[in-house]
Amino acid sequence: MENIFYLVPLFFLTALIYASVGFGGGSTYLALLVLFNLPYLSIPKVALICNLVVVTGGLYHYIRNCHLPLKVALPFAIASVPMAYLGGSMPVGKNLFLILLGISLMGAGLRLLFFFNTEIDANHGRPPKADAPTWGLIIGAPLGFLSGLTGIGGGI
Repeated sequence: MENIFYLVPLFFLTALIYASVGFGGGSTYLALLVLFNLPYLSIPKVALICNLVVVTGGLYHYIRNCHLPLKVALPFAIASVPMAYLGGSMPVGKNLFLILLGISLMGAGLRLLFFFNTEIDANHGRPPKADAPTWGLIIGAPLGFLSGLTGIGGGI
């Protein structure tokens, strides 16, 4: 447990690097917590809290500089935040946790590998438009729940 103090500078470095490109670092927090052998029940909670702190600052700057309209982000937040709390409060067995974590990270990696610029290229360099706030609610709820269960943030 004395090695836990090494996590502080590693978490700070993770937050600095990920925040500089607009992410929160949830996947790296998870990896560090697993490598330092923390109890698996606390891993999602710690990773999600660290991710939330870093992403909140980034979200503020994105909205302030008009890179992300509030009317697009708000439906996702309204649906995902309570569901992340619900997912985070559910006890999950270690095997199920590791399976969900692995599938989530693999899915995110495949998405980035094969479909990274598809939507942006189709809109001539502009981000895709949100068709309706309803989609934010529909998509945000299961993503928030999965985020709560695994500790992975919204960037993934």
